[in-house]
Amino acid sequence: QTLPLLTHVLTFASKWFGFVDEARVTKEETSDQLGEAAGLGDTAQVMWCLAHKADINAASNSTTDKSMKSALHRACEGGHVNTVLVLMQNGADLLQRDFNGRTPLDLTSQTRPANYEVLEKLLTMKEQGELL
Repeated sequence: QTLPLLTHVLTFASKWFGFVDEARVTKEETSDQLGEAAGLGDTAQVMWCLAHKADINAASNSTTDKSMKSALHRACEGGHVNTVLVLMQNGADLLQRDFNGRTPLDLTSQTRPANYEVLEKLLTMKEQGELL
């Protein structure tokens, strides 16, 4: 009686985390999705992309977006504190520059998104080695 239910739950969980479709997703696709998710502040999708081997420092350079912004740039620009924390904890490059030569900290200071004070403090602390 419980075995069919358990099988259903396990199948649902594995599909939700993407393990069933993992072989069909390329590193380039997950890297593109990572940038999009970071810009939207979709931390769960960011974590999914990282679990599927997305390049955390991939810079956007598509035909429609030549900004060379990383996922960290996009999360900072949107003021998404939780997403920024996840990216920093997973090794996002704080010194990476976009097309205009701005680091994520520069971009945060210039655009002043929602939560910019918190983001500036986090980025500065990480840059100075005060955060792991």
